[in-house]
Amino acid sequence: MSGDIVQFIQDHQLGRPVLVGHSMGGKVVMRTALDHPDLVSQLIVDDIVPCKVDLAHDFKRYVVGLRDIEGRNISVQKEADLLLAKVEDDISVRQFLLTNMKK
Repeated sequence: MSGDIVQFIQDHQLGRPVLVGHSMGGKVVMRTALDHPDLVSQLIVDDIVPCKVDLAHDFKRYVVGLRDIEGRNISVQKEADLLLAKVEDDISVRQFLLTNMKK
């Protein structure tokens, strides 16, 4: 994810932007700043766990489900939800996971 930020900064010739990250995004922008201090002017980091923690047991199956959606080039959220329902019963979790789906 840090590599995506670096690529975005370079592709859009942003100079040295201020990076803002919340939760896991906070860890990503910190990693970006540590690896590429020349690309970042400042950080705003909010609401992160200040220590290394193991991923939740269900994280892997979420990744598998989301990759399945991406691999099938699905752009309709209802279709994506049907696929994700194979790995997660809770509709509120599925809705959260599909929040940033490109439509």
